[in-house]
Order: sequence, then structure tokens, then C-alpha cells
Amino acid sequence: MRADDLYSVAMDEKKRKNIDEVCEALGVTEVKTAYKHLSRFKTCLNDFNTNLAGLLSHLGTIIPEKQPENLPIFEINLGWFSELTSELIKLRQSLHGFEGIGSRDIAETLNFFLHPAYPCSTRNENTVLKILPDYLKSPPDGTKTK
Repeated sequence: MRADDLYSVAMDEKKRKNIDEVCEALGVTEVKTAYKHLSRFKTCLNDFNTNLAGLLSHLGTIIPEKQPENLPIFEINLGWFSELTSELIKLRQSLHGFEGIGSRDIAETLNFFLHPAYPCSTRNENTVLKILPDYLKSPPDGTKTK
């Protein structure tokens, strides 16, 4: 199971709501396995949001409010993820100019997957706190577009 495949499926609401498409995209035959991986994604999403919000707050960035609006918690967390990564993109742009990066770039760079079951995951949930200062220092290669 590749973490990037799971990320793509979980972020696509249409695919995520059709368990057969989830199974196909993840290359699994058991529906229970697909649900298990979606559940892990939800846990990683919540942990990532919490760590990123804490770090952005520490840097003096006003973090978006996480308020329920008649949405399931997962949908709220996806919205919060989008807003938090947007704030980080703005912070990078103020330091380095326009770079053409998106939420997926941030998720990959800051090790979104905190669950050790995935090949590109990290085993230390404080990694975001350790990596972000370096991430802010210099633009990723090839993304600077001024």
C-alpha cells in the first residue's frame, strides 16, 4: 500500500464515497482493508492538522478556526487541512515569492502520514515540528517561478 495512492483517494470526495473505486485505486480486494486504510488516513489527517496548527500558531500565524458546521468531522478536518496548508503557502510566499506549491506538496514534504504502516511515513509524530523551520528556509528545487 502506497501512502501517495491513499492520499489521492482520500482527498477525492467522489472516489472516497465509492468503496469499489477505493478498492481499485488502492489495489485491494477486501472492502474491510479499504475502510481500514481510510480510517488510518483520517487519523493521520487529524494529527497532521493539530501539529501544523500548533506550529503555525507558534510562528505567529493566525490559524483558521475549526468549527463544526453540520459536516461530518472528516469533512471539517479536510477543510481545516486546506486552510492550514494555505496559510503555510502564504508564509512561504512572503519569504520566497510565488512558488506554485500546493497542499499535496506540503503534505509530502512534511510527512503527512504519521502511521508506520505506509512506506513513506515517518515514525515520529513530532517530525512536522522538526522539519518546518528548514522548510521555510529555502524553496524546494524547481518550484520557484517568480
